[in-house]
Amino acid sequence: MKTSLIFSFIIATFFTIFSSSLFPYFKPVFYAPFLVLLFFNLRISSTLWLSCLSGLIVDLFSSTHLGLHALISILCASFFYRQKRFFKETPINIAIFSSLISFVYVLLNAILLFVFEKGIKITPSWVMTDLIAMSFFDGLYALICFALPIKAFEMIKKRKLVEDDDE
Repeated sequence: MKTSLIFSFIIATFFTIFSSSLFPYFKPVFYAPFLVLLFFNLRISSTLWLSCLSGLIVDLFSSTHLGLHALISILCASFFYRQKRFFKETPINIAIFSSLISFVYVLLNAILLFVFEKGIKITPSWVMTDLIAMSFFDGLYALICFALPIKAFEMIKKRKLVEDDDE
């Protein structure tokens, strides 16, 4: 459990720090899979604190108001924490759950940017790219970079335990 949370935090932080150089036009919600794993493994209080930390890290590398992403992360975590009962901790469910978080995260970001700044012009192309397509790619990112490596690590760990017991 702790290994997968630490691994996911490091991966999400790496992509957040290097996102502008790795993905100049691709802005996924890098911490969405981390939030999903928090939901499955920690209590609500710990989840909210760690979601705030992840949001503050995003704030440090963004040009918006400091605390905006932390607020969005906390809002998403507080809303979606109880929705975990509809999902199991399987790779496909982690990907789907990450896509849902990404969708709401981008929607809240647009709303709060409208409130605190000049706002985003909501057009059909923005809905198709930022809300729908980016949410899909966030789910794919969660599957490839988080869910499958964690599942593979767990399988290797179980196999090693079985081999150690046989000796």
